[in-house]
Amino acid sequence: MENEADNEMIDCEGHGHQPTTLVCKHLAEPVEDGPEVGYHWSATDGELVANCSACEANVGEDGFLPEPYVIENFVLMCRECFLEMAADNGVEADEIVAAEAEAKAALG
Repeated sequence: MENEADNEMIDCEGHGHQPTTLVCKHLAEPVEDGPEVGYHWSATDGELVANCSACEANVGEDGFLPEPYVIENFVLMCRECFLEMAADNGVEADEIVAAEAEAKAALG
C-alpha cells in the first residue's frame, strides 16, 4: 500500500485497481488476539474513512482529524478491503454504499 493519495485509485494485491479509502494504522494492521480498538467510519465528501476509538478521540470540533495527525496515523486501503474490514466489524456493505451515494449527492 502507498502512503499518499494517487488521485483516488490504488493497486491492491488481492483486489486489483480499486478506489482508495483512508484507514488508521491501528485498524489496517490489527494485532491478532489483541484488545478491540473500536471501529468508526464515515463517507464524508464521498470518501470512505475508518478509524479506531483512540484516533476518534482526536477529532476536532469541526468533526475532522487534524491533517498532521492523518498524515502520521493513516494509510490508504482499497475499497474492497475496506468493505471486508467493515463487515468484520458488523457494518453491512449496503450501509456503506448508501452513505457513499448520499455523500456524493450532497456534493452535487
